[in-house]
Amino acid sequence: MKKCNIAIIGQGRSGKNIHGNYYRSASNVYYDVKYVVDADEFRRSRALELYGRNVTAEEVLSEILRDKIFYETSEGGVTLSGGEPLFQPEFSAKILRMCKAHGIHTAIETCGFANESALRSVIKYCDLVLFDIKETDEELHLRYTAAPLKPVLRNLSIINEMQIPFIIRAPIIPSLNDRNSHFDALKEIADSMRFCQGIEIMPYHNVGAYKYALLGRNYRCTDIMPPDDKLLLDIKCRLC
Repeated sequence: MKKCNIAIIGQGRSGKNIHGNYYRSASNVYYDVKYVVDADEFRRSRALELYGRNVTAEEVLSEILRDKIFYETSEGGVTLSGGEPLFQPEFSAKILRMCKAHGIHTAIETCGFANESALRSVIKYCDLVLFDIKETDEELHLRYTAAPLKPVLRNLSIINEMQIPFIIRAPIIPSLNDRNSHFDALKEIADSMRFCQGIEIMPYHNVGAYKYALLGRNYRCTDIMPPDDKLLLDIKCRLC
């Protein structure tokens, strides 16, 4: 039987939120890696605070290297997160390439929805990929994410074929994807791929609801509550 590696991770993150893509350093400092909201857009959005600044890949690396001793002693590394790092493949690849040249472990967090050339150009510099699968039913995936499922699964197969270790990250949203059929499909995907290192369960939370108010948008999940401990334990047991 294939060894099962399941983790339930926390429901929130420390650090400051910014508009655009970012990476997280060991000190939980967040940096915008390309896109920031300009002043006019900032005023139109009536946002209360604006975080982020334009930086070069070299500036990002300089900040990363300040934490290198932490990576070495903790066996950690650098993760490019989002936003979506695959939407900025040249920039992301350059940061990862320079990190590897300094012996720093590299990873990305991705939703997996990207063209194949962008994917390959970035993940070849990755030691690990954290890969979200939000839904395993094609119709529901399209409804909830506005993106088709097939390209996501294709890209996951490419990562496996390139022999890059990856972890499937599974958001659990009560009433939307907390179905046994979904969990069974996740397990089937994980078991079918040699370089899958396991599944991380990510319980739904509403920490980001305030961002919708800042943007003048309606948050439609106000009636959804985070999954309780019993449900999370049941899911964990089913995925094993």
